[in-house]
Amino acid sequence: MIEYINNRLVWQRKTTQGMGRIYADIEILNRDDVEQARKNIIGEHEIKRFVIRPLVDSGSDYLCINENIQGVLQLAKFSTKRLELANGKMVTCDYVGPVEL
Repeated sequence: MIEYINNRLVWQRKTTQGMGRIYADIEILNRDDVEQARKNIIGEHEIKRFVIRPLVDSGSDYLCINENIQGVLQLAKFSTKRLELANGKMVTCDYVGPVEL
């Protein structure tokens, strides 16, 4: 298991029948807001952010978020992509952003 302590990620392995599952606490930020805050257009407290604790997938090419997180961060849709999940299932997803981790 991963814990975020004093601005540092602390890794601990949680095993299930010899297999490890690793989770990471990740704060997703609306990158447009981050840029505006850097230019002093908005305050740091106005940056839209969301904290998640996903299962880490070392073979993943994309960060996948649901529509609720997209709505909270107010992310723009750029396109639609067809992706293959780990179980082989093909899904169509909105490609949104930009985000900063």
